[in-house]
Amino acid sequence: MAPLIQEIVNMMWFANKHDDGVAFPEHFKPFPHPALALVLTAIECCIDEWATGTRMDIAFTIQEYRNVFESHLNCLREFEDATKEFGVLPGICKKMYKVSRVHSGAAPLIAPSQPAVSAQVIADAIKEYQEGPTTDDGPHVVTLVTTYE
Repeated sequence: MAPLIQEIVNMMWFANKHDDGVAFPEHFKPFPHPALALVLTAIECCIDEWATGTRMDIAFTIQEYRNVFESHLNCLREFEDATKEFGVLPGICKKMYKVSRVHSGAAPLIAPSQPAVSAQVIADAIKEYQEGPTTDDGPHVVTLVTTYE
């Protein structure tokens, strides 16, 4: 992948740890194909601005670039199909997200650890509570051991 593409992704969606790519991992992990097609379309617009050798401002509008966007998206789909056996495009998109997230300064995404309390621990706690305190020198305390996976 061209470094320019990663730089654009970083600037657009991962500029800092509060940017959209970080705030909405459910939409950006892995980096979505339509967003990649949009980046490629924006690059093509920039190239078009210099087509004559002198920069001419060209509006980046849906009317002007819808067909270009759809062409890039179809090309990505064809590339994915052609390389499906090797997982090339999914691998690229996963790496793009990972590199972008690091660029943003956000903490890595990790699955939150959830306490796992076994049925036996719960049964023991109920039994201990029902039996009441074993001494009269303090409040009733139930021992509950929680493990984290």
